[in-house]
Amino acid sequence: MQNICNFQLEKATPVKEADGVLYEYRHSATGARLLFLKTENQNKLFSVTFKTIPEDHTGVFHILEHSVFCGSEKYPVKDPFLEMEKGSVNTFLNAMTFPDRTVFPVSSRNEKDFRNLVSIYLDAVFRPCIYKNEAVFMQEGWHYEFGEESISLNGVVFNEMKGVEASVDSRMQQTMMELLFPDTCYRFLAGGKPADIPKLSYEAYLSAHKKYYRPGNAVFYLEGALELPEIVSMIEEYLASASTSETEDFEAALQPKIAPRTLKLTYPVMEDGPIEEQWFYEFGKILDDPDASEEEQLIKVSAGKILTDYLTGSMEAPLQQGILMNQLGQGVEMTVDTSLRQSYLSLKVRNSTAE
Repeated sequence: MQNICNFQLEKATPVKEADGVLYEYRHSATGARLLFLKTENQNKLFSVTFKTIPEDHTGVFHILEHSVFCGSEKYPVKDPFLEMEKGSVNTFLNAMTFPDRTVFPVSSRNEKDFRNLVSIYLDAVFRPCIYKNEAVFMQEGWHYEFGEESISLNGVVFNEMKGVEASVDSRMQQTMMELLFPDTCYRFLAGGKPADIPKLSYEAYLSAHKKYYRPGNAVFYLEGALELPEIVSMIEEYLASASTSETEDFEAALQPKIAPRTLKLTYPVMEDGPIEEQWFYEFGKILDDPDASEEEQLIKVSAGKILTDYLTGSMEAPLQQGILMNQLGQGVEMTVDTSLRQSYLSLKVRNSTAE
C-alpha cells in the first residue's frame, strides 16, 4: 500500500484477530485521518467520525446527527435515510451521537451499493441542506405548535429525549456523569435535556456544524475487501477545498481527582403503587488516573473488567447471589465503561429499599 491522493501512509500494522492489516493515513492538507483495515471480508464498511464536544445540554450534536440526513446538495430529497433503507441492500445503516463524538457508519456486501452509500453519507455530513432550509432545524430540533387554546413544544429530538428523561436508568446515568465528571464535557447530556433543547438557536446550530463537521476534525474508517483508491477519491472531493488553516484539534478534557460525593433524587411512581422496594442505587468511580502510564491504565481497566464479570456476570455470581439471597435488591449490574476518554466503573442495584 502506498500514498493515495493526498493521503500519506504513516503506519501499517498486522491485525491477527481480523486476519488483515491496518493502514493509517493522514491527509496532507487538512490533517484528516483515514484508517483502512484490509481484510478478505466481503462486507464492506465505511464510517466518518467527528469529535463533537458539547458545551451545554441543548443536544446540538444529536439534532445535527438527525438533520444531515434531511437532504444535501447532491441528494436534495426530503429523507435520504428512508430512501437508502428502501432502495439499498445495506447490511448496516445508522448514525450515533456519543458524549464526545458523532459517528456515521454504513456497510454493504454489494460493491455498487457500497459506493452509492458512501457518496450519500459524505454529501450528507459535509454539504447538508441545513444552511438553506431552517425548517430542518425546527423539525428535528424544536419548534412551537399553536393549538386553538394552547401552545406546545414539538420536535423529533425534543420528543425523543422526553422519553429518555422518563426512564429511571437514564436519569441515574446522567446524574452519575455529572457527579463523576463535573469539570469536563461528559457532565453534559449529549442527547439534550428537554428543558434545555429550546434554548438552542438556529444560528448556534449552524455554528456547531461549521466548527465540528470539518475535514480536519474527521476520522474516516474503511474495512473489508474493497478498492481503496476509488473510495479515497470520493473522500478527496470533499477535502480538496479545505486547508490546514481550518484544522483545530478538539479533545475532551481529563477529569482531575475529586472528593467522593453523593446525591439523592426522586422520580414519579404510580399513584397507588408500592414504593417500599422502588429504590435504585448507583455507585461510580473513575478508573483512569491522568498521571498513570498507558500500561498501568490498561492493567487497571482489564482487572476491573475481570472483577465485574466475576462478581455480577451471571445469576450465580457471588455479588449477584449475595444481594438476591439477602433481599437487598432484585438485581445488580456492574460494568466498566471504556467508551469515554476516561474509563469508569459503575455498580447499580435495582428495586431495593431505603434501609
